Order: sequence, then structure tokens, then C-alpha cells
Amino acid sequence: MLEKISSADLKQNIDRLCDFLQEGETKKVLQEVTPLLEKFPTSIALYNVKGLSYSHLKRFDEAIKCYKKAIRLNPDT
Repeated sequence: MLEKISSADLKQNIDRLCDFLQEGETKKVLQEVTPLLEKFPTSIALYNVKGLSYSHLKRFDEAIKCYKKAIRLNPDT
């Protein structure tokens, strides 16, 4: 199913992951964000969602790595 996700669908997936985060489904977000990052390795938003998920789990070292990756992808934002 993931191979059928287009760039246009990416925003919907990110919105869905954010909804899961708001519902406290942090581990579910981490399970779903990883394959999305394999398909979209330059998605700053996905790295931010992943970092936020790790922050919710108090896994701050992993969160920082995700945020740093997002910054490296686009240091001007």
C-alpha cells in the first residue's frame, strides 16, 4: 500500500499522523512514520513529526536527531 502513496497524498498522511499524536497514539505514529520516511526521505515535516513523537516518549536524544535532520534538509527555514 505504501508504494502507492504519492507526494500529493503525503500531506494527508502527515495530517493523519498529527491526529494520532493528539490522540496519544505516539507508538503508532512511530510505526507509520518510518516507512513514510523511506519513501520520502527529504520530508522535513515527517522528521518533525518523528521528533515530536520521540519527545512525547521522553526519548530526547532521538528527537534531537530528527530535528537536526530536518534542519540539515532545509537550513533556511
